[in-house]
Amino acid sequence: MTLRIIAVVGVLIVLGCGSSEETQQVTAEESTRLALAVENSVESAIVPAVSSFVAEVESTLGRADACCDELTSGSLTSLGNQWRTMTETWNRMALYGLGPLNQDLIFPPINFIESMRERGTDYTGTVREAVDDALASDATLDAEFFDGLLFTEVGLLALEVLIFATAEDDRVDADAVLAEYIAQPRKCDYLIGIADDLVRTAREVEQGWRTDYLESGRPFSELLIAGELDDGSEPMPALIVSAFDHLEYIKRRKLEGILDAQLSGNFYPHLVAVLDELERLLSVPEAAGGYGILAHMQSRGFEAAAAQVLEAIGEARSFAGEESRDELTASWGEIEGYLKREIPNGLNVELGLNFSDGD
Repeated sequence: MTLRIIAVVGVLIVLGCGSSEETQQVTAEESTRLALAVENSVESAIVPAVSSFVAEVESTLGRADACCDELTSGSLTSLGNQWRTMTETWNRMALYGLGPLNQDLIFPPINFIESMRERGTDYTGTVREAVDDALASDATLDAEFFDGLLFTEVGLLALEVLIFATAEDDRVDADAVLAEYIAQPRKCDYLIGIADDLVRTAREVEQGWRTDYLESGRPFSELLIAGELDDGSEPMPALIVSAFDHLEYIKRRKLEGILDAQLSGNFYPHLVAVLDELERLLSVPEAAGGYGILAHMQSRGFEAAAAQVLEAIGEARSFAGEESRDELTASWGEIEGYLKREIPNGLNVELGLNFSDGD
């Protein structure tokens, strides 16, 4: 039942059954508080997450330029550390896979950032073939060249392969990777081209969130807050489903499938970043208004459920820090359960007929 239907039902009860004026005010107040929770969540969590990712992608491009200007073990290590930081910000932003990240049904930007998202497939071999072919050719490695690459050949994985591995070996030392760059100067051109391509994709997503979504003249953040989504879904259910979908993707495709970020050894820090962002989405800080999803649950008398959600996130974060895959997988599923049941119940919202959790 949507909030709009709830409000209408409340009015009908008042008119038909002689309920008090206070009942009308409570219904309207609850709807207003829910709308405030959405607005605060968008402005204090989602928009900053998008902007942070763009900034880190741009920093990665700058670090790649600097590395290629002065090829040393130190500059390559610095670039690798920047990749780790950037991908952790991506794993925060990826929680919001609605709107700009999926604005193209055939070629969604999210796939060009994280190729594994499409089918849960590790495309490391595909990336290596693309790099080998480009280095062996005389093609000009310009923006047009990289625009023509498939989603399986670009994005975070392509940068990981270029930074942390040689053409043949995984998890080799930085000196071996460095030697390959020195021996093949064209590889630096490819590295910078892949980083620049990711910058363009990230900026396109940011534009959709902050400036203009699908030439509507309005940012998606505004459309989401106003409840004017293309598919007619309500804002709060849309946020919850987006978070659930991302957690489900990680559990099925990664925790129960293929652990990614193995070349960099950064798989578990990525999951900590996801959990940190989920907590930020649910708990708006005082400096940003203090009223968010869990606060709205608490205002409706669901204090215990709200506390249990935070406890489950903390437990999962501990398992991720310990790299305990089995325990983390079970804990991850528990959090999914809260997103599927207790949180919607505590907010008094329905996730909608389009929601499917695979059960």
